[in-house]
Amino acid sequence: MSAIELRGGLFVDARAIALAIALAPLCYDMDVASSGLMNQSESRFPYRLRHPHQGPSRGTMMPTKQCERCGLDFHASKKSARFCSKRCSNRRPGTAQEIRSCAFCGNDFAFTQYPSTLTRHNRGLFCSLSCSRKYRIGPLNHTWRGGRCNNADGRTLIYAPDHPDARQGRGRYIYEYRLVAEQLIGRPLRRDEVVHHINGIHTDNRPDNLMVMTPSEHKKLHQKQDNAYRETLTQRLCSDCFQWKDISDMCANHRFRCKACHAQRERISRESH
Repeated sequence: MSAIELRGGLFVDARAIALAIALAPLCYDMDVASSGLMNQSESRFPYRLRHPHQGPSRGTMMPTKQCERCGLDFHASKKSARFCSKRCSNRRPGTAQEIRSCAFCGNDFAFTQYPSTLTRHNRGLFCSLSCSRKYRIGPLNHTWRGGRCNNADGRTLIYAPDHPDARQGRGRYIYEYRLVAEQLIGRPLRRDEVVHHINGIHTDNRPDNLMVMTPSEHKKLHQKQDNAYRETLTQRLCSDCFQWKDISDMCANHRFRCKACHAQRERISRESH
C-alpha cells in the first residue's frame, strides 16, 4: 500500500488524501448551511456537490419569490428577479384577461394584450395558430382572385376543396376541364378516365371540345393523329446529316435517315468486315 511520510515521522495513505480533497467542497457547503448563512427553506437544492477544481461553492441557493403579475411563487435565479416568466414581464401593469370569440371556429378563449404584440393587426382574433392559418385559406385570403388560376402549363385550375379529386394547389384545386367534363356526362370521373381536347388546345375547355375516354383509347387516338400529321409532311429531318430532305429521299426502312446516309453506313459496314 502506498503511503506518504509527513513531518514528524507520520505515514498517511495517499488514497485517503485524495478522498479528503474530493469531499472538501461538500463539507464546506454543509458547514455554511448549518451555520445559518444559508436558509435551507429558501432553496430547492440547499446542497450541491461541486468538482474539487471549481473552487468554493457560491450562489447555490435559489430563493423563492412571488411574481408581481400573477402572484405565483417561483425560484429566482437573480436577486433582482420580479416576475416568474417573460410573459408576465411583458404584460402591462393592471392588464386583465378578457374572453373573446374566435373569428374562425367561434370558440371562446382568454386573451391578454401584451406590449410586444401591439403591432399585430390580427392579435386576439383567433384562439390558436391553426385557426389563424385556416382563416386565410380560400375566399377569406387578401390575395383571393375568384378561385381561378393557371399552372405552369397554362391549364386553368378551379378552387374546389371539397372535391374528391382536388389534388392541385395543396389539395384545394382541380383542373377546369375535369369539372366541365363531369357536368357534361352528369357524374364524377373515375380514376381510369381521362379528358381529351379535340382541337389539341388545352386551354379551350368548352363542352363541345372535350371527350371522356380511357387512357388506352386516348393513347391510340393520339398515335393516329400523329401518323396522320406525318403523312402531310413533305420534308423530314435526317438523324445522321441533320438536313431537311424530301420524303422521297428518305430511306424506306429507316424513316428518319436519308438514302445517301443509309448507303454510306452500309459501305462502311462492308469495309469493316
